[in-house]
Amino acid sequence: MNTDNKPVCVLAMKNPDELAAGLAQKGLLAITAATGEEALERVREVAPVLLVCGQNLPDMTGLELAGRLVWVNALVGCAVVSDLSDEDFHEASEGLGLLAKLPPNPGQNEAQVLFDALVAVGALTA
Repeated sequence: MNTDNKPVCVLAMKNPDELAAGLAQKGLLAITAATGEEALERVREVAPVLLVCGQNLPDMTGLELAGRLVWVNALVGCAVVSDLSDEDFHEASEGLGLLAKLPPNPGQNEAQVLFDALVAVGALTA
């Protein structure tokens, strides 16, 4: 699937194109998943450096997907799209070890934030 040996990100979210383009500019390969289950299967197949979970997927919420990711591959970085307040998000996501909370419709700026976070945790080199 990844013949370029680029680090892979799985995007399980609505409208992933702008974020995918931003990640590609950073040298990452973005693949998409339409559901949480499909995203988990992609994680099993390719061991990505990052999973971005949309707020609401057809089969689960983004926070539910983040919680299930821990059981599939706890080494994968994870970010969740959410419109919750920072306080409510912190409470809802506590213990999941998320890299970032992303605003609805993340794009180029959020790609930079994610890249920087992956570098900070040692998943990527700058």
